[in-house]
Amino acid sequence: MDIERLKVDADYWDEVAPSGAQEYCPPEMNKQEGWRKVVDGMKLFWTETENWHETDHPERTVIPRPTKTEWTPERQAMKTLWSMDYTYSGGEYWKPPIGEKPGWLETEWVDGLPSVGEECEAKNGASWRNCFVTAIGYDLMLCYDANTGEEYVRDKDPANFRPIRTPEEKQREELVKTILDNVDKKEFASVEWAEHARRVIDQSVDAILSKYNLTEK
Repeated sequence: MDIERLKVDADYWDEVAPSGAQEYCPPEMNKQEGWRKVVDGMKLFWTETENWHETDHPERTVIPRPTKTEWTPERQAMKTLWSMDYTYSGGEYWKPPIGEKPGWLETEWVDGLPSVGEECEAKNGASWRNCFVTAIGYDLMLCYDANTGEEYVRDKDPANFRPIRTPEEKQREELVKTILDNVDKKEFASVEWAEHARRVIDQSVDAILSKYNLTEK
């Protein structure tokens, strides 16, 4: 059940709540979750037997049923996203169904940046990590790591994102890194010389991989 949606969508209550429910009690420590209503001052709780029973549960956090709102373009947009199994995360954030990307989303990167729903790689210190872009703000991008369930932000900078690397691209990067790790950096007398050396290494690696298949020992 989508808790965030419960807070804002009265129509969603018609789909998931028992008839007459006025509040939803989310799970808390040592407290049962469920639906509640108040009749003549009595607090009734919807039980597993699907009946309303008076409860003496202590006061707790509740989500009140939202009031019906008039149609607006924004509300229609929200309902469209819900119908596509997007998850509302509060504010302007929406989480797409992981592993799926609606056809209407941009398929091309724009200005060097991935679009919402795109699986890509995000800068993670000196390395990279796979992620799904879930929201794009004015100067930040929200990312979701499907492996760890972590959400994090990155500056809206093309240098922080790149497409998923193919096995061949990963092999090339590893070969370049191996060569650079075994070069005496003191021999790079200047920035210009270091850039020249990197170009030579890149060209050499491309030449090697165009003729040989490498396997790790």
